[in-house]
Amino acid sequence: MIIHLHFLQKALLDDSRFLRDYFAQFKNLKHPAIVLHDHISDDVRRVEMTTKRISAYLSEEMVPSAALSAYQRNLYQTEVGVNATQIHSLFKTLRSIVLNGVVKDEQGGYILADIHTILLKLTQALPATPVLFPANPLSPLGQIPMALYTEGAYEKLLQAYSEEADILQLAQTLPGAYMASARSFVTIDG
Repeated sequence: MIIHLHFLQKALLDDSRFLRDYFAQFKNLKHPAIVLHDHISDDVRRVEMTTKRISAYLSEEMVPSAALSAYQRNLYQTEVGVNATQIHSLFKTLRSIVLNGVVKDEQGGYILADIHTILLKLTQALPATPVLFPANPLSPLGQIPMALYTEGAYEKLLQAYSEEADILQLAQTLPGAYMASARSFVTIDG
């Protein structure tokens, strides 16, 4: 099963234009997807509310989804990693899992784990295609989905799109990553 792994960086979570286009296109996606979003703040409750908000938008578009924190259903544990079996089991009834980086600490409290580590672990544990989006939704970067794992792609893109350095540097750590826009991601078939 091919799974898309979408990462929504913080800048996009408040961008109404991006979110409107993203959710409108999501229902046309052929493959199940995990939507992992950045921490909107350092407050665990705000992060969890953002997860629920994203799932609600997907529900409005008639996309069956679940809003989950990484610790729920043992999807991710800092010491163990990703529970791929549980994720595959959820996709028997869902088309999307909206996931945040809230994990349990050793004392049983809740903390925010490093979201980039979770993204990398998901990429390594699943047959997932990472899909990244530029912070500026109007950027020409990603208007046509592009594979970022080709030789020399990063250097050329960093020179042309220095304002997108953060997401391009993240892409370097993710095997098989694509850059896309809110309107073009549905055409990625890998």
